Amino acid sequence: MTELQYSGSIAGFNAAFKRENLHPYLSVGDFADSEIHLNRMVCFNCYFVICLESGFGQVTRGKTLIRFKPGDLVTFKPGDKIMAESIPGIKPRGKVLIFTPEFIENTSLKKDFFMFNFFDYDASEALSLTEDEKMEIKTLFQSIEGELKHKDDSMRSYILRLGVACMLSLCKRYYERQFDPSKFKTSEFMVKLNELLDDYYAEGSDMPERMGYPTVAWCAEQFDLAPSIFGNIVRRQSCVSAQEFIHDKIIERAKAMLTGSDISVDALARKLGFTYPNHFTRFFKKETGLSPMQFRRMR
Repeated sequence: MTELQYSGSIAGFNAAFKRENLHPYLSVGDFADSEIHLNRMVCFNCYFVICLESGFGQVTRGKTLIRFKPGDLVTFKPGDKIMAESIPGIKPRGKVLIFTPEFIENTSLKKDFFMFNFFDYDASEALSLTEDEKMEIKTLFQSIEGELKHKDDSMRSYILRLGVACMLSLCKRYYERQFDPSKFKTSEFMVKLNELLDDYYAEGSDMPERMGYPTVAWCAEQFDLAPSIFGNIVRRQSCVSAQEFIHDKIIERAKAMLTGSDISVDALARKLGFTYPNHFTRFFKKETGLSPMQFRRMR
């Protein structure tokens, strides 16, 4: 098993990237100057924005292999477990922005940080940038690095936060462009999702009893999307959350089984993927206002 190491010290990052310690919570590095050790799993407690200028091997976040090509951008958050495996003799090239949670603590950037939910995306592909976008990111790396070298005056911290906020805002724009829900035609995406759930509960399917009822994470995986991205698409195209959509399908199936057969509630619960019948009863009553037996008697 690969040894898991923990990393997050700005001073340690600066030592590996041969940088001066110019700020306790923020730094910018260049892989060309680095002496980092790859081929080991590392758990970070910092935020990273990395613009890769060359291929060098493969990167895995948790169990997800991230597909990338030269010029792509990847982001990591505290707690991510990263494994970078290099091809012998090939060194990565690119720029790295790193900052700790303390950098944004008690600032307006912390209040707005909820917008940057792309840090939670578990996408299997890196963020592809256009030539213009690469130039925008490059300019910001240079701007932040230049401000780090500026003498520590009354405006330095503010300008650094502005630079990081601008970098993250552009990342948000690029992620929304790459994973634009409008690219998924309703006639294709929602039809496929409905078919996916119909097949899950099809006659003879053992998936509910084997895997439980379908979850947002499972559905997202079938589309090769991060759950958050999948959820955004479902909400924009159905006007309800992904969980609500799935729950509606479960209730629809439950109602059909209650009215179309004499199956017991216990057996019905198992067929729908609920381990405990009382959990199904609570779920059904929460969604419909009636217990399964009350609903059956009304019909």
